[in-house]
Amino acid sequence: MIASVEPGTDVQGGDGCAVYQAPTARKKWAKRGHTPRIQSRGGRKHVNIIGSVSLLTGKVFTAIVKAFNARTFRRFLKRLLIKNEGVKKIVLILDNARVHHAKII
Repeated sequence: MIASVEPGTDVQGGDGCAVYQAPTARKKWAKRGHTPRIQSRGGRKHVNIIGSVSLLTGKVFTAIVKAFNARTFRRFLKRLLIKNEGVKKIVLILDNARVHHAKII
């Protein structure tokens, strides 16, 4: 299917995700009667990432955002168009997340 794309068109797959910094201990050895202590910085920090990858060239475009919502996704799309300035048409394959088909998009 990708081989039949008209010249000047790029096919990309895109999505967003959140990466959380939350330590998870599975097992820890300790002497009987001594509760093990696990050192961590605490908190629940996370990073939201929106990205796309060209299925034709393999080029990756990402953006780190404070929140993954329709406004930040729209801003990402504008930056994606600027980054692919020489491309006539971009076909972006997305899942059915609400932000991907919000009214402001």
